[in-house]
Amino acid sequence: MKLSPRLQTVADAAGKCKILADVGTDHGYIPVYMLENDLCGRAYASDIREQPLSRAAEIILESGLSDKAETFLSNGILDIPEDYDTLVIAGMGGETIVSILEAKRPPENAKLVLQPMTEEQTLREYLYTHGYRITDETAVSEPGHVYTVISAESGKTESYTYRDVLASPVFCGKKSADGEAYIMKYIRKETRVLEGLRHASVPKTGEIAKIERELAELEKILELVKI
Repeated sequence: MKLSPRLQTVADAAGKCKILADVGTDHGYIPVYMLENDLCGRAYASDIREQPLSRAAEIILESGLSDKAETFLSNGILDIPEDYDTLVIAGMGGETIVSILEAKRPPENAKLVLQPMTEEQTLREYLYTHGYRITDETAVSEPGHVYTVISAESGKTESYTYRDVLASPVFCGKKSADGEAYIMKYIRKETRVLEGLRHASVPKTGEIAKIERELAELEKILELVKI
């Protein structure tokens, strides 16, 4: 199984584990990759939709891994066994990931590997305020897109800053072209929003001030991560 750069980064973040749970598994690529490379002993692949879960089951069968992987039709982690030690939730919006974690808290010892497509700030702040520590965060680029992969574990975050919501301290401690591209994506996005607000018939001074503050912090983060 050959993974895309995004999914490879997710798999690398998951690392070696006993039982992997992949929520929103789609085609089951991550569980198959992890099992084929002896990175986990067993894997659970779940999805809320029957069609992609059926395709994942087919790929698992074709790969000869039916004795090591199980599929579950599940809303988040509600209907999967609770003995996994690594939980992957990738390819969803940050708010959706938060709703999954809110609906049922993962086991205390489980490592979380989260790859949000949007609303990363919402996800980071949720982790900070709900008994998790961000242990790693890595940016990864694919043609036309740049993503972040967040690893977290149970553990209280004593304090966090506005900058930590925009990008975790561990992200800010890494210099990489992908990290630079990730921050530049948000600088360009917020700059466009700011220009629109400034040219509005009735300028919204509160929103303008908020985005100006965010851009100032993003520029500081950019200096930390660019090569």
